Amino acid sequence: MSNSLHEYEKWLDTLDLKLFLSQQTQLQVNFDYPISIPLSECPDLQGLKECAAKVRTALRQDLSHHLPRKYLIERFLRLVI
Repeated sequence: MSNSLHEYEKWLDTLDLKLFLSQQTQLQVNFDYPISIPLSECPDLQGLKECAAKVRTALRQDLSHHLPRKYLIERFLRLVI
């Protein structure tokens, strides 16, 4: 594995620590605009869409503007489905 790929994967791991489930009941998004979303708000497709929109809004407000939003939205989906 090349060093740059290894560094990129390490960076993604640090991002994963900022988007996680807390006590299996809350989705925590801890970037520059932290939010907490109860999983009970994502019971069906409509709720999932609304929660994804909240996560996307929080990610867009990140000051670095370099977050891999697609990767993080996919992580969100893996966590809540």
